[in-house]
Amino acid sequence: MYDVYKNIVSKIVAISIDTDNRIDPFASQFMGLESIMPNRDHYHSLLEVTSYFWGSKGGRGSLLEKTVRLLAGDRAMQNKTLPDFLESNLPSDLHGIVSHTFKKKFDLMNIVDSKIVLLEIKNRIDGGGVTGRRDALDKFIKLCNEVESNTIMFTDHNTHKEFTLHELLKHIDIKQFEMLLGLFYNLNGGLATIEHDKKSGFYSESKKIIES
Repeated sequence: MYDVYKNIVSKIVAISIDTDNRIDPFASQFMGLESIMPNRDHYHSLLEVTSYFWGSKGGRGSLLEKTVRLLAGDRAMQNKTLPDFLESNLPSDLHGIVSHTFKKKFDLMNIVDSKIVLLEIKNRIDGGGVTGRRDALDKFIKLCNEVESNTIMFTDHNTHKEFTLHELLKHIDIKQFEMLLGLFYNLNGGLATIEHDKKSGFYSESKKIIES
């Protein structure tokens, strides 16, 4: 990748130091993505796909999330809070407000049979560093704290009955609740394993966060 990035950076530097060049802040509106209205989604998708190959970041995580969401089925949601997800899956006999106390967004959420699955995705075992791993696991821990505190998650308008998260899930016939941290690749681009995470990732840090 060195030669590719060297070429890109050298051109950016050349443009930047040329006093005859001018960067127009409005150019994107008239010449870029914002100017392509009929096929905007199509071109946006192309940009995300190419950014996957051109950069280690640049939307690759978002592209992976969208791919997994499409494979997961119609009930899967990406980058939403748990309250948003629950609101879209309330049965017809409930009419009320889901509490938005828990505002953290998860990469993916899905209902599989009688199970809710929450997934945080890291592209590689070193994705996001220690901070990225801590942020992902903190979401799970804080949600567990909400459950243990019997925080009210839903209030029915008709009956005024209040439901904790556990009671609400039971009412909508959810029997299992899984929270998963998904690691796709190791440092060499192969399938990530726990052994890879122990050797070159942040397995020990994850264990410390959970134990604390």
